[in-house]
This record gives sequence, C-alpha cells and structure tokens, in this order.
Amino acid sequence: MNKCIAVDLDGTLSKSTSDGSIGAPVKAMVDRVKGWHGAGLTVVIFTVRAASDSGLRAVSNWLKQHGLPELHVTNVKDGEMVEFWDNRSIRIETDTGEICSRCDSARKNAGSISKDYRCITDC
Repeated sequence: MNKCIAVDLDGTLSKSTSDGSIGAPVKAMVDRVKGWHGAGLTVVIFTVRAASDSGLRAVSNWLKQHGLPELHVTNVKDGEMVEFWDNRSIRIETDTGEICSRCDSARKNAGSISKDYRCITDC
C-alpha cells in the first residue's frame, strides 16, 4: 500500500451509536475523505469492524450507501499510515512515550481522562 491517510469509522466518519450499528455520516469528514480521494490521495478506513467478514461487508455497504468511494477497510495499522484521524486519540511524541504538551494541556483542561478523551489542540 502507498502512503495513506487512515480514518476511524465510529465517532469520526460516522456518528456514534449505542446499539452497535454504523451511525449516520459525519458530513465534514465525508467531505474531507471525498476531497482527499478526489485529489488522488490514498484513504483507508480503520475500524475494529474489519476483523470479521460481516463487519467488512457492513462497512463497504455503508460507504457505498453514503456516496463514498470503494476504500480499503482494515483493522491493522501499518507504517504507510502517515495520518490517523480518530475521535479518541491523544498524540504521543515519537520514540518518547511522552504526551504532546499541547494535547496534555488540553486533556487536563477538559477534565479527567476517564471522563473525556476528546482534546482540542492546535498541534
């Protein structure tokens, strides 16, 4: 695979649900993915749903249903993923294990990590 942008499905490309279904599309992310794809960039969908054949089919059908191109769907990280878009990420400085200082500051301002993983940063 070429260098690519990985996009998480649940809570990032699709809205979160409580029943395990794939939620409605998040318009801003759908537009972003379409734009990247249209510009010739490789985009992959990263989701635990890819661990089963039925999950893969469900994601592929969801992508098609919402006008997205046929994208590679995986649950395996690889070195070609140069960007990772996810709603539950905290950036770690490469090779140190240290939380990015801006992410850590935003995390602390948001409250306990057990209550809120979401951090808004400009890093």
